[in-house]
Amino acid sequence: MKKYLIIVSLFVVFLGIGYYFYYFDGSLYVPQKEEKKEVHYGFQVQDQELIQISSKKKEPFVVKGVTLESSQAGFHRRELSIDKDTYLDWMGKMAEMGVNTIRVKAVMDADFYEALAYHNLHSSDTLYLMQGIGINESMDNSSVDAFDELYLGEWIQNAKVAVDVVHGRKQIWNNLAGNQNYQQDVSKWVLSYVVGDYWNSGMIAYTNHQQSGASYRGNYISARSKANPFEVMLAQVMDELVSYETDKYDWQHLVTFANSPSTDPFLYREPFAAQAPKYSQLDISHFESHNRFQTGLFASYQLLDYHPKLMDYILADGTDLDLKKYQKLSYPANYISLLTAYHKEPLVVLGYGYSTSRGVISLQQRGIEGPLTEKEQGQLLVKDYKAFIDSGTMGAVISSWQDDWSTRAWNTSFSTNRHTNFLWGNVQDYDSGFGLVGFRNQKKNHQIDGKKTEWSTEVLLKESKASLRVDSDEEFLYLSLEKKGLSPDDAWVLPLDITGKSGSKSWSEGGVTFQKPADFLLVIDGKENSRLMVQERYDAVRANYLMQTAGEDPYIKPPEVDSPNFHTVNMVIKHNLIFDDIERTPREKKWNPLYPTGKLQYGNGNRYTKNFDSQSDIFFGKDFVEVRIPWQLLNFSNPAFGAIHDDYYQHYGVEEIEVEQIAIGLAKYAKGEHAKMGTYPLPAWERPDVEEFYKESYYMLKYAWK
Repeated sequence: MKKYLIIVSLFVVFLGIGYYFYYFDGSLYVPQKEEKKEVHYGFQVQDQELIQISSKKKEPFVVKGVTLESSQAGFHRRELSIDKDTYLDWMGKMAEMGVNTIRVKAVMDADFYEALAYHNLHSSDTLYLMQGIGINESMDNSSVDAFDELYLGEWIQNAKVAVDVVHGRKQIWNNLAGNQNYQQDVSKWVLSYVVGDYWNSGMIAYTNHQQSGASYRGNYISARSKANPFEVMLAQVMDELVSYETDKYDWQHLVTFANSPSTDPFLYREPFAAQAPKYSQLDISHFESHNRFQTGLFASYQLLDYHPKLMDYILADGTDLDLKKYQKLSYPANYISLLTAYHKEPLVVLGYGYSTSRGVISLQQRGIEGPLTEKEQGQLLVKDYKAFIDSGTMGAVISSWQDDWSTRAWNTSFSTNRHTNFLWGNVQDYDSGFGLVGFRNQKKNHQIDGKKTEWSTEVLLKESKASLRVDSDEEFLYLSLEKKGLSPDDAWVLPLDITGKSGSKSWSEGGVTFQKPADFLLVIDGKENSRLMVQERYDAVRANYLMQTAGEDPYIKPPEVDSPNFHTVNMVIKHNLIFDDIERTPREKKWNPLYPTGKLQYGNGNRYTKNFDSQSDIFFGKDFVEVRIPWQLLNFSNPAFGAIHDDYYQHYGVEEIEVEQIAIGLAKYAKGEHAKMGTYPLPAWERPDVEEFYKESYYMLKYAWK
């Protein structure tokens, strides 16, 4: 009897383990041999349209989407910090805006899928999901080709995990944010699976070189004879995905892979192809859908890396279309119209957007020089969406829903701490400002509008009958100057001592002296000429980009530690120049230009006024002026810890030191004036104290879409 009980107990245990791993974990899977009687699907490709299928009717589905990231201010993406209530609130706001589709680039936390189900069960405005399937970034940039088991194996595994997750049958262990138990089935609200994001052109080219002659014939998706080896790999991943979902869950969904101008099907002239880079092609028409695949494939393109001269360099032999017809159009109608004419499949713009960050990466954005306001962001988003629809697409996805403090743009990454950048809002970082939702300090309400209502801090200095106050939050250092009779015609100099390693007690050009060695000068000089200046020794761009901007080695003859020379703070930007003959082009034409980011924008920063300017840096009120300065402009690599740049010429680049305070002074802008300086203790925080807010662009899209 005892032996019997032991055997039964073991049987029950094994049965329970098997039941768990099959129904809850999802990892126990045995493909069914017999043919399925019925496969469920809610969307289907018909000609160049996405068709939504219900019990009552079939009708075209036009995507009005947003990309949702797993990040919020103060948390790393991998922390999966957004809770169910926040997701629900955001989804409600999305629906109010007219959104019908959410794109996620990878598997989200369980709260997201529970929130999606709850929203759709309790709202008449259904939100559909484009479930992304990603891969470890280091793998995409590794030295292996795409058929290596480490690479291909991870793609297939991640695809199966995504399928189990949307069907509510997955347990993910040892996640950085804790174990994730996915029990909510959202499969009926899934629009499509999206394989990949931005592809490494080098990986594609290397794979094509190493694996010539590769082919794949699948049960649902195959690679045609024209397919290159990397496309063959993609065909296998997508076929494995469809096979797994069909056999295990009796479901099929639309499938696509993320494409972009960098990997579009067209051929380009040299040297544009080499510089862009555009030497690798991916083409959805090189994939074949079999009859057993009930839903189908569609084309999708992200347009965040579009080159303004792209259409001028397309080769006529790359397509049989009349290129001149499309080259006459303006962006984005030119490129998108060409894509819709080329593809027989439906086309969705998978990602497009514009940043409202203060920092820029190029001189112009669609004819607008400098950073975009929230209003300009909204105007461009609405205008482009209309152009996409007029061009024959099946809609578009905006990148993105929320700002992302964890990003780092190429021209600011050198100056910030990559491990802690999510703890503060770097408005100089172009990549962080693409959202329709932003984050701000929830206790302080500094609006650059020339009003004293939010200024409760004590006076730091009082000089020439003027009172200087200083405050700060997770994004800016704020300064206000109050003086009876003060007007924009008055000129002032405010020296800032950030580091003890350098700085000058005098300004050669302005003739003003300072109590302490100044690293920066805030010059308040009217509406058009106010600016932030940096001592040449502490100029981050000179020390790190002089070779790229002037063709000189910055370390051969460094500026003196106490140099009295100051100039407006610059940031390096890309030039977008394409040269017909690189070797014969004068080298100075290849240098990156500089953008005077230290020039202060005059405008009303109160978002509740008609003339609101979200890029306002300075504003004059009655007897009052207030200014805000981004932390990075003052060479802070992490203001949460008081981390600043050390002397570049001691370390040959950026190294951090920590400070607990800075000194700020005040003097009239006139020769012979002397600025006394007061000490401002720097705040420190482990997590930012922020709240979300909705940009002007959100309400403009709400009006256009809803």
